[in-house]
Amino acid sequence: MAKREKEGHQKMIATVQSSSDEERIADLNEFLKEIAGGNLMKDVARDGDGIIGELQKNIGNAVAGFRNVVSQATAASNNIISTSTELANATDQVNTSVQQISTTIQQIAKGSQQQAEEIDAINKLTEDLDGGMKKLAVKMAKAADMSASVGKASSIGSRSATAAEEKIARIINISHDSAENIRNLADRCDKISSVLDVIRKIAGKTNLLALNAAIEAARAGEAGKGFAVVANEVKDLAEGTAKSSEEIEAIISKVQQDARHTVETIEVGMKEIAEGRIVINKALQALEDIAKRAQMVDGTIKELSILLQSQVSAVSEVSKRAADIASVAEENAAATEECAAATEEEAAGMQEISNAIHDLNSLGRSLQEMLSRFKVPNHIVEKIQQSAEAENRGE
Repeated sequence: MAKREKEGHQKMIATVQSSSDEERIADLNEFLKEIAGGNLMKDVARDGDGIIGELQKNIGNAVAGFRNVVSQATAASNNIISTSTELANATDQVNTSVQQISTTIQQIAKGSQQQAEEIDAINKLTEDLDGGMKKLAVKMAKAADMSASVGKASSIGSRSATAAEEKIARIINISHDSAENIRNLADRCDKISSVLDVIRKIAGKTNLLALNAAIEAARAGEAGKGFAVVANEVKDLAEGTAKSSEEIEAIISKVQQDARHTVETIEVGMKEIAEGRIVINKALQALEDIAKRAQMVDGTIKELSILLQSQVSAVSEVSKRAADIASVAEENAAATEECAAATEEEAAGMQEISNAIHDLNSLGRSLQEMLSRFKVPNHIVEKIQQSAEAENRGE
């Protein structure tokens, strides 16, 4: 009887225990369903014994490990997105700055190239002027020899013309005013403009001397024909020299705002010269002092010849310096172009970095989207992020 009661109690205990195990297995099944659905917020109950308890423990450990992995991955994706966003903003700003620098350098390179071309043009004009000045010096020497010959050959003269002297006096006054205006311009110009100013004055005086020489040659008759030819050549060379000076001055003397006034004054002087020429033509038959005038012309031409030689040296020095400046300008333009090319390469490199960072940001967002189906405690993710940030700061 007692034995039967004991067996009955054992069966009852087994039945109760079996019922409890079934409930625990059912709970585990529900727990695993939530895990499969992405809910990692709960922990498994660990109240079972034997194989059930072992199963609960193993599942709990596995879920805890999985929760930790998901939390770390979520924190990592958040850090990737945050960091890549900051880097993207920074690289975009740097890329914009590099693009602006590249554009500025390209503009500088273009300006340097234009400057080199302008300086090269000045250099060529200066070389032409140098050659013209040397030719003019040779012609002036020939004119001096011819003037001496005419002075010796001259034996007749004529009376001076009062009207012609008055006109010439007016021309001298106007020329003086022109010289004053040109000197005012020269005060605001550089050494090259000063040299050109002197050359222009020499050309004007040479033109006037050529005119006087032509007059004297006409007075001399047959003996002055050869000298008249040389005087005309000197006049042509003087006009050519003045023209070359104006071309160069148009490039390097843009600040000469008083040039218009000077031109107007010179035009008035030319008008007076034309009127004086008419009066002088009327007085040609009355000339009496050819020999004396020829000697004066000879002395003036010699003085101008000496002055011209010094100006030839000055123009040669200007030509040399212009060539040096042109060389430096070309080197500067080449260096600027190289810098522009390097900046463009840097901009391309920054663009590649920016693209890579944007790709990293997209990858982080994709990872974040993939992990969003799992629910994990926020405090775990925040703790992992704070730990990672502290590690990055070296704390």
